[in-house]
Amino acid sequence: MPQRLNYRLRAIHVIQGLTYIVLGFVSLLNLQMNQEWGPVLTFMQYFVIITAPLLGILYLRMPKFAYLLLGADELTVDRGWPLPGKKVALNQVDSAFVKGRIITMYMDNHSYVDVHLKNLRSRDQSDFIDYLYKHHIVPEDPYESLGS
Repeated sequence: MPQRLNYRLRAIHVIQGLTYIVLGFVSLLNLQMNQEWGPVLTFMQYFVIITAPLLGILYLRMPKFAYLLLGADELTVDRGWPLPGKKVALNQVDSAFVKGRIITMYMDNHSYVDVHLKNLRSRDQSDFIDYLYKHHIVPEDPYESLGS
């Protein structure tokens, strides 16, 4: 069973969630006041009334979703809905670099994956770093080799 490292609750997620919920209610009020619209605009209004609160709830529930799944020999990084998570086989990681709060892992096939540490709680960040060290992946600072 892979270890789940969930998204952390960020202020931007709360703001986006509440904004979408308010947008849905404002669209509902607007639909009731303007009833002389054509069928296309009415359909679009109903679409916003239904999807906006659902997106708002999704953003408010972000901490329930896994950002990283740490398996025995692979990890999966969530790329957001509707994209599937990016799977990384740990034996194919060639190198890893830290730049700011982003860890970039380069694979043997010249592809790469970014893990944004700002999406993880501080405890989960240290768990992720320990996981990388346990699998002999040591993130390096790309500017360290330049000297000061």
